[in-house]
Amino acid sequence: MVSREDSVLIIGGRCDGSSSYTSRVTKYTVDKWSEVGNLQAVRQAHRAITNGDIIYVIGGDGKR
Repeated sequence: MVSREDSVLIIGGRCDGSSSYTSRVTKYTVDKWSEVGNLQAVRQAHRAITNGDIIYVIGGDGKR
């Protein structure tokens, strides 16, 4: 998860109560969810950081 000035991005991991992991990237702004893209591969146990407008997704585990 990454916090931005006007939104929060949820990047990969588990979603929808499923036991499987996802590559989905979603954005939450005030009372609104939207899908903004996908990672190149499913990720779990990773971290994400920002540097200006760039978001880095680092580490974790996944399948290619």
